[in-house]
Amino acid sequence: MLRLLHRPDEKRVLPQGRAPRLLVIQIAGIGDLVLATPVLDALRERFPAARIDLLTSPRAVDLLAHHPKVNSVYPFDIGQFRNPLKLLSPEVRNSFRDQVKPLRTNRYDALLSLNNISTRRGAWTLGLLMKVIGAPIWVGRNTDGRAPWFDRAVQEKSSDPVPEALTKLAVGAHLGASSSDRPLNLPLDDRSKEKAKSLLATISTPIAAILPGANVDAKQWPSDRFAQVAKQLAGRGYTVVTLGGPDDRAAAEKIDEALDGTLLRLEGSLTLPEVAAVLAKCDVAITNDTGPMHMAAAVGLPLVALFCSVNLQRYRPWMDDTRYCALTGDTDGHDPRSVEGMRASVLNVSVERVMGALDELGLDGRR
Repeated sequence: MLRLLHRPDEKRVLPQGRAPRLLVIQIAGIGDLVLATPVLDALRERFPAARIDLLTSPRAVDLLAHHPKVNSVYPFDIGQFRNPLKLLSPEVRNSFRDQVKPLRTNRYDALLSLNNISTRRGAWTLGLLMKVIGAPIWVGRNTDGRAPWFDRAVQEKSSDPVPEALTKLAVGAHLGASSSDRPLNLPLDDRSKEKAKSLLATISTPIAAILPGANVDAKQWPSDRFAQVAKQLAGRGYTVVTLGGPDDRAAAEKIDEALDGTLLRLEGSLTLPEVAAVLAKCDVAITNDTGPMHMAAAVGLPLVALFCSVNLQRYRPWMDDTRYCALTGDTDGHDPRSVEGMRASVLNVSVERVMGALDELGLDGRR
């Protein structure tokens, strides 16, 4: 049934005699988008004159708006359309039309989906979107056999421990781009760099960024432990800053209490490019497995990251191994993929292990 969306034919090729028009689709979390930057570089290297556009979630558009390897970045709110019955609503239908219209106008030669397809419904949603956008060649990831309609696909299992950055590079390789390992690439715009400079201008000590949020509760290290780490960092001579979204304010409040009000609180007050620019001026980050963690890795910031054991291989920081420590704990006998197993593996990381990881990275509070 899914094959009715698009009849796969691996013999389809890009047009000869002109530069191709490519649309890269990465509609997921912030971290997934940052992990897509190596394949964007590889595609531009392979097709220097091509039109290479990016389709992503509305909240992530600004993050790569200034990426030199991308022509245009378009938003698409896929959450509106996970239930096809919503398209019966005139308001939702008009929103869908307005978001898709410029993409159809561009008449792409190939669509490259970088999304991991975790559910059958997700496969249908992505397939219908690609069908409406339209293009002769579809390239993507056939996760657990849920997307058989790609002309060329990375055949993967959801349990494969392959790092996301490499899987995304493998998708680009199906159009001839290099699949060789390459670093993340997150350019910083001048306005965001100036904002970060002004925010941190009066600080002369080393700066430790704490990213206490997570998009899934099971991935959340307790805020009281972040507070203990913050207090020890302050004792080592660091100025501590919290970054994240509005939902992270409660955790930041607890950290602020531990520091007697000396915490620099920036959570919920910055754009994503501004967060990246602040991270670029810090000396270390302590973080959950979250989108800003990958932003920190992209700007080369040394970090200590707390992981669910099941996510570590796939979503570890994509940077030099000597620049980060990724910590996870025992699952207490639970299935690592269960909520209980995920939560246990994070909760079983102690404050002492985090501070020891900072020592391993050679970070002692001296600038």
